[in-house]
Amino acid sequence: MRFLCTDHRRELNCNPKQAAQLWQKLILQGRGLFHLQYWEQAVVVYGNAFEISEMLIANSQTKYSIDRYLRTALEFAYVLRKSQTPCNLESFPLHVKKQLSLLKTEQPISHLMQPIEEVIDLPLHMADFWLRELLSLDSIESRIYH
Repeated sequence: MRFLCTDHRRELNCNPKQAAQLWQKLILQGRGLFHLQYWEQAVVVYGNAFEISEMLIANSQTKYSIDRYLRTALEFAYVLRKSQTPCNLESFPLHVKKQLSLLKTEQPISHLMQPIEEVIDLPLHMADFWLRELLSLDSIESRIYH
């Protein structure tokens, strides 16, 4: 799946800081669309964020970049499932596993993949509950000041 045009892909590959800023903007926009249940629009936004997270992980294989990639993949898989966008959702985990196999991760890939596989395979009502709760925890954490 490709969402970014060739020019933007090239520009963001050359400027990881700009890519990270755009990823942050897109992930917040995607979550807003998630809460409004605008699934088809969310697919496009999350697709761009996912592609950027792949670029960022290729440029810097830090724990944070791996976490960003996995979280983006999880949310993207969910909105793909919720949307009417035709896609081969079964191939998505294989793609993510392939990307992870190129990295040095602290945890086994099977463990890292479990949430993504669950959001694809669980009955939809359970995946709905799980993702709503996960995103509600994010909004609570963003309101807590340390």
